[in-house]
Amino acid sequence: MNKTKKQEIFDKNSSFCPAAFREVYVDSNGRYRLCCHAKIMPENTKKWKEEETTPFEYFLSDEMEEIRDKMFMGEKIDVCQTCYNIEENAGTSYRQRYINGYPDACDVRDVTLKLRIFGSYCNLGCYMCHPYNSSTRRKEMAEVFKDEYSSFFSNDYYQTGYHKFKKVMNNILENIHLVKVLHMTGGEPLQLPKYWEFMDLIPEEHAKHITVIHDSNLTELNYKNRNVFDYAKKFNKLIFNISCDHFGQKHEWIRYPIDQNKFENNLKSLDETGIQYKINPTISLLNIDDIFEMEKYYKSNYNPIAMNYHIVRGPLFLSIRQLPNSLKEEYLEKYKDYPYIVSELKMPRTHGLQIFRDYCEKLSTHRKFDYKIIWKDFLEKLEYHENQVIVTC
Repeated sequence: MNKTKKQEIFDKNSSFCPAAFREVYVDSNGRYRLCCHAKIMPENTKKWKEEETTPFEYFLSDEMEEIRDKMFMGEKIDVCQTCYNIEENAGTSYRQRYINGYPDACDVRDVTLKLRIFGSYCNLGCYMCHPYNSSTRRKEMAEVFKDEYSSFFSNDYYQTGYHKFKKVMNNILENIHLVKVLHMTGGEPLQLPKYWEFMDLIPEEHAKHITVIHDSNLTELNYKNRNVFDYAKKFNKLIFNISCDHFGQKHEWIRYPIDQNKFENNLKSLDETGIQYKINPTISLLNIDDIFEMEKYYKSNYNPIAMNYHIVRGPLFLSIRQLPNSLKEEYLEKYKDYPYIVSELKMPRTHGLQIFRDYCEKLSTHRKFDYKIIWKDFLEKLEYHENQVIVTC
């Protein structure tokens, strides 16, 4: 396809997305999706289940080719509604970021594999995390809430047994010549034995052309007698996407029971070795007030190549869409250059804030770590806006 035709697709087609040509993503429930932001695919075919289909069987399937053809024709894809909403509300969507990141993606090659095949063990229980992503989170939720919040959090998760893991791994190795990026996620991938096994099996002649991205909480760089830096020479590049939602005590409460000092020492280790990393805060009610402070702290003390913001869209009672309208207006102006935040703020409220307070209070009691003291100023601000009376003349 010539350059003019490609540019026409990218500029004028409101459906076309390079992710369908460049990414294989499977979620914690073993379901393939067009990307990590897309909704669940229809259940009328086994092609969308990792349990039935290996990654490249899915990616090279007739069903995926049909979706790609629809995108070329400009037909909207039902599961891509998140991006369409963002484009309507705030401008730049994930789809448009993909277009910038994959400027020549009109065929299937240079694939990014983003697979949750290594397990869900994680040593943190972040307050907004869905339990299927973390063993520690599942334990705490069971101890504190039992089924009290089951309607808000999905507990369904798919554990890849070792036989299935080997089948998936072999399928990837058979198609490793198509792979440009391995995006490792979990659980906490660096603490999962299957991660290390998989990394060791990739032939060096292919590894030297592959970039490895880690979604990590950066609490541990070692596993037994291994260190992730050992792979720096084998692969083309190592990159870290670091989950980090604040600093100091606020970070320790949100990502309980993280050791902030150890976390920051590991950041220093990345800086010292020259390994690139991004800091990726997930924005929810507890950090919406402090985004500029977070940026200043991490950019002043460390050397991330970027700070990429994600949004809590579930559980909904922790979403910034639940804020009072007067406070939303303040944040819409304050964060007008942050399109994903703006888009979520423009979404209608679905719950009052009392469920958020009750939830955080119960977690605080269990953790013996009082969120009301840590967020005193913000909670007072929140209460003020809730009780604000607008008098019209």
